[in-house]
Amino acid sequence: MIKNIRDLYRGTNDIKKGYQPGNNIVKNKNGNLVTDCHSILVRCSNHFPQLLNVYGVKDVRQLEKHTGEPLVLKS
Repeated sequence: MIKNIRDLYRGTNDIKKGYQPGNNIVKNKNGNLVTDCHSILVRCSNHFPQLLNVYGVKDVRQLEKHTGEPLVLKS
């Protein structure tokens, strides 16, 4: 029963908002916007391997640690 109510509210919200097309735009390495599908696929295939693969790190302790607060050394 709950699933049907969720679907009802979701459908009602979709009708109220109307059609909203999605945007297929990414930025290339230079910061320019790319809109055609082939260029977007090429950009993603180049970007994510660089982002997800870490080369040259032999020990995890060598990685920099980024925190929201500056590190304070205790005296």
